[in-house]
Amino acid sequence: MRFLLVVLMLVASPLWADEVTEKSSADARAMIYAHDIDGFSRAIIAAHAADLAAKGDQNLQRTLFTPFGVTDPRVAAFTADWLAREPDSPYALTARVWYLRAMGWAMRGTALPRFTWPAAMDQMAEMHGAGMEMALRARELAPDLVAASDAVIRMGQTFGMADLAAEELARIMDIAPNYGSLLRAANSLSPKWGGSVDAVARACEDYATLLPDVEGYTVDICLVEMFIAAPVDGAARDWAWDMLTRLPDHPNLIAARTEKAVENRGSPPERLAALEAFFANGGTWTTAAMHLDIERSASGEPFEKAFPAAVERAFAQATEDLLYDPGDPELVRTYFDLIDSLPIGKRPDQAMQLSVLRNLLAVAPYNPTAWMQMATLQSAGLPVAETSVLAPAVANAVSYSNHQTTVLAEMTGLYAMAYANGTADARLAAIRSETYTFPAAFDTDVSCPYTRLVRLLEEACRIQDIPAGECRNAGAALPEMLDSVNEIAARGACVAERTAPIEALVFEPMDAP
Repeated sequence: MRFLLVVLMLVASPLWADEVTEKSSADARAMIYAHDIDGFSRAIIAAHAADLAAKGDQNLQRTLFTPFGVTDPRVAAFTADWLAREPDSPYALTARVWYLRAMGWAMRGTALPRFTWPAAMDQMAEMHGAGMEMALRARELAPDLVAASDAVIRMGQTFGMADLAAEELARIMDIAPNYGSLLRAANSLSPKWGGSVDAVARACEDYATLLPDVEGYTVDICLVEMFIAAPVDGAARDWAWDMLTRLPDHPNLIAARTEKAVENRGSPPERLAALEAFFANGGTWTTAAMHLDIERSASGEPFEKAFPAAVERAFAQATEDLLYDPGDPELVRTYFDLIDSLPIGKRPDQAMQLSVLRNLLAVAPYNPTAWMQMATLQSAGLPVAETSVLAPAVANAVSYSNHQTTVLAEMTGLYAMAYANGTADARLAAIRSETYTFPAAFDTDVSCPYTRLVRLLEEACRIQDIPAGECRNAGAALPEMLDSVNEIAARGACVAERTAPIEALVFEPMDAP
């Protein structure tokens, strides 16, 4: 009853409505980092009330909850303290859900389950299980809180609960019909999360024409948008591509038309128009910028390239976002993917790149891709005599990937380069018919780890029926690596690594300095 009275008072207060419209994600983040629980609580209650009064668009509350969906330890502390103070607050519960969802995905990463460390899977399941309970409790306490409804829909994805997404969509649409709920539910109803094309279609058919916050939104526009965004594959996606040429322009189709252009579908004029419209409406997708340059160049007219500026904007945004979400593996992947497209003078140095990886691993230590990137960065320009520094990152990359073949191949490649560099003097001595003695440290730090990795890679490829010539890294195929191992054997080095049972060579995680 107290909660209802507060909401009624706020709905009747124009002052609060005016104040909340001026709030942004940055304002919310400032309150979170200042640990201003009372201030944030007042702001979110006002946003909830203002959203309900607006009859449609529920994005004031979504805007204020957005900063919780990150891995920042300051957000962890804020949500824990708020929930401890107000265990029955639907707002505190919802905020904690969004944090737990982000942390669970950060811990688990995005690799297939068989290539994911068991502890990472367990921790995600624990966090998301707790988050689902909190989301359901928040919905019970505040049935019209759309952000809590969003949390129920999104958390259900982890457990493949497409039926729950359909039920929740029906429930919230009866209370507060809005586009954002339909978009989120359509994603959760897609085959990717245990749903079906028919489930996505039913959502559009049932709710597309009931949205008060999207003008001119028809069932067909909804179907095309959701089939592309959800996404779905096969005949339904082909139908959506075809329908795009028949439907009138609509703001909700800009993204679909852009993706169609990026996939090189449609005529050149269609592709160019779609890409121009995307950037005219504030789009920032770097891949779309690259395709815009391609389409413009085909005309033969001079033009200013869109791609370089788009990359710099995207990289600046990723760099800023990492300040608040250091453990997001997709954000870190974006950061590193963009580096090679930056002008050389604007690329972050090795120390900065390593810092990004260490920040991620401080939050989510089981990420094999991050460990692999760290080993690769550490190896750049590394003297052969210092190869031992790679050991922790290599061991963790291989271990936490559950000895995935691609990770084994990449890490083997690092040692192959060190081995080639370290044997250069020996090859020169052979040409001169001179005797050369390898330093003991070279075998300990290079030859033996290399032998171990080659044997593990050989076994992984054998299990997967990958031919030796295709079992490779960027530098060499397995037969060439085995030649190196034979060289090592010829001088009697690394006996244990060459003769031990394969199971004795399996890597275990190491503490990194």
